[in-house]
Amino acid sequence: MKCTDCGTENPEDAQFCLECGSKLEKPQKISKDTPIKDKDSEKKVGWWKRQTQTSKILLISIPIILIILIAASASLLNSDTKSFSENGIYFSYPSNWTEKQPAYAVTLDTVAYVYDPNDNSTVFTVRKLGINLASLSDAVNQFYSSNQNSTNVFSHISDKPVTINGLNGHEFIYTIKYTYGLGSETKDKAVIIEKTPGQTYYFLIGETPTQKYDELQPTFDKIINSFKVQ
Repeated sequence: MKCTDCGTENPEDAQFCLECGSKLEKPQKISKDTPIKDKDSEKKVGWWKRQTQTSKILLISIPIILIILIAASASLLNSDTKSFSENGIYFSYPSNWTEKQPAYAVTLDTVAYVYDPNDNSTVFTVRKLGINLASLSDAVNQFYSSNQNSTNVFSHISDKPVTINGLNGHEFIYTIKYTYGLGSETKDKAVIIEKTPGQTYYFLIGETPTQKYDELQPTFDKIINSFKVQ
């Protein structure tokens, strides 16, 4: 038996090398039926085939579960809103609001009117301005002029230019104290949208009692930002 450390030949029954004292190990006998592992062939086996059945099930099921969860989340989000799509315009609004128009809301230029049925004083209206306007700035000036000449008390808070879905506009925040009835006061967020310069303008108004404005402002923002002209 040959020592693998020093190469010395030893008797077949020796357990230790006579020269260096290393332990001798008898070589394994290989029969023709003994399979020989080929490391290179193992590398050629695909990654998927090397996975266990449990791993394969997990790898397949996890993406499916994620897709189902994402779809369910999107459905829940969409269920919180309804859409208005008439008279050439589109916007989304809370699902618990209604489009039914009370008699006092019907005016010649009103193209959309939605409100909270639990609080008729919280409304969102869209008017298509029928007067001759030369530009967006002209529409802004006419807005201020009409409110200054109103019998109600108009108080300006802020205004700024905005862009809503690619359309130029101008945003206003103001309060109005009505002189009729009980003299109620509302705080409004409004935007004049210019569809076609010098031709087509829309006036979007979110109105609610002043004390509720901070609570309703995010709702008005979502409605206004979803507005599109079809």
